[in-house]
Amino acid sequence: MLVELEGQQYLLGVTAQQVNLIEKLDSAVQVETTSFASRLKQAKEQAKSASKE
Repeated sequence: MLVELEGQQYLLGVTAQQVNLIEKLDSAVQVETTSFASRLKQAKEQAKSASKE
């Protein structure tokens, strides 16, 4: 998981039992931001199209 806190990015390893810091990143990673809602809508539309075929 990539987390940004106060302008600093951290790479975390996350399991059901724990969270571990893997790396404090020296340079920022740019990530395409798409909301969960829009991704869910897209997945629903794809599933609907697939069921019609």
